[in-house]
Amino acid sequence: MRIKLTPKSPPDEDFSDNPFSSPSSEHRAMKRAREALPETPKRKAKVLERLVKSPTQNKILEKKGVLMTKESRKNLQMGQEIADSLTEQLHAIKYTGGASPSKRNAYGILRSVINKKRNLRVNTALRTKLKVRKMKLDKEARQWWRPKLRKKRKDRIPELLKQKVKEFYLSPQISREVPDKRAAVKIKEGSKVILLQRQNMTMTIDDAYTLYNKMYPEDKIGLTSFNKLRPLQVKKVSETSRRTRKLHSVKTVGKDLQLDTRNISCYCAGCKEGNPICDNKEYVEPWAPAKIQLEKSHQRSAQPTNISEDAAVKLAEVSKVTSKEKGHTGRPVKSSSKNTEETRESTSDSEGSGEDDIVRDSEESEDSEEESEEEDWKGIPPNIVKGNIVVVAYEDDWAVGTVTEVTESCKQVTVDYMQRANKTRTGRRQPTFFWPDRPCVYDVQQKFILCALQADQLKPNPATNFRDTMITGWEKIEKAYNLYYTKYFAGKKGLTH
Repeated sequence: MRIKLTPKSPPDEDFSDNPFSSPSSEHRAMKRAREALPETPKRKAKVLERLVKSPTQNKILEKKGVLMTKESRKNLQMGQEIADSLTEQLHAIKYTGGASPSKRNAYGILRSVINKKRNLRVNTALRTKLKVRKMKLDKEARQWWRPKLRKKRKDRIPELLKQKVKEFYLSPQISREVPDKRAAVKIKEGSKVILLQRQNMTMTIDDAYTLYNKMYPEDKIGLTSFNKLRPLQVKKVSETSRRTRKLHSVKTVGKDLQLDTRNISCYCAGCKEGNPICDNKEYVEPWAPAKIQLEKSHQRSAQPTNISEDAAVKLAEVSKVTSKEKGHTGRPVKSSSKNTEETRESTSDSEGSGEDDIVRDSEESEDSEEESEEEDWKGIPPNIVKGNIVVVAYEDDWAVGTVTEVTESCKQVTVDYMQRANKTRTGRRQPTFFWPDRPCVYDVQQKFILCALQADQLKPNPATNFRDTMITGWEKIEKAYNLYYTKYFAGKKGLTH
């Protein structure tokens, strides 16, 4: 009786089909395997290498074309060695003059094989049949082992000329360094970052190009290339910062210490030493005497120059007394005759008539300032009654509101304020107000009320569905507010509503 033995090798199977029933089952299997593998890449690669090297999985992957077989590896290695040896032989035959005829014959055979001469003959026959223009094969294209050099333009700019143009930009007559540590430009050269001081051009690109052509007429370079060669730290006139473009210079001249200024500074050797001759006089403005004018509010009355120390101390005490009498509201009080008489008696006893004149001049100047302030502001607060719409002056702006309550002495009123509309929302320069959702009620002294608005001065705005109210004649209100501000708010402290 014979027993049939099963073969040891497994039968050939078709590995082209997917062994999984569905993509979801394949995805679940991949997920389980990924979770089971180590987390680090090196350990994961080591585990996969051991799994792939197993005979069963290796054979399946070779049949599917994922891995190379041993025969294909040997053939690939052999082909690489043949190609290397052919390259060496070609180099030796081509570049050595003493080649034998047999070597030359071998070289011709190898060249015909490499260039696929047979295919060239077939293509020539097809071109003749189809009446296509015959193309000549480039000889340099056949020499595939030589490095290909890029063709350069004949009119390209030489490197020496490029460096010459960059140095021209950095010259003092074209650009000047900004004397500020913060005015630095970062330039990246390879992996390094270099900090260079910023330089501002003193002329435009066109003027610099014209000057360059006058100085070097033999150099041939266009305006576009000249502009591209400008260094990164050199900024054009349009790119200069308005903060550093005009660097003001100030100096004193002569015994009288006359103040001279000029808008654009210069840092040449002559200007640093204080010499009148400037190396860059063609590019900077000349020195001019400064004209200083004081405003009326800052001008002081003329005082004698020869004042003793005691008189100066007493003059300061008089100014302190008068400032206390003015009070926190800033309005002058005229009940200061007793204090001034006492100061006059004390000064007359100690210093004499000359110092009395100093005190009298200071008091008269203060009285004249008080009278001039009263004459400037002639707007008297009107008779305010309940329900009037009034304009109230504040330190930063003026506001509009309705009077809700008035005290018996009429010195203090209660105002329900309107809210000023935003200019971007209304699109108008004309002041516009509206009533807020929540009332804004404050007590105000009557002296801070500029005027009362009439009915014809309130005009509803139809663009906002008559929600906003425009104020007509607001120019007069602005003028009155400016006069009021100079009287009560300018230079005064402690003033509250």
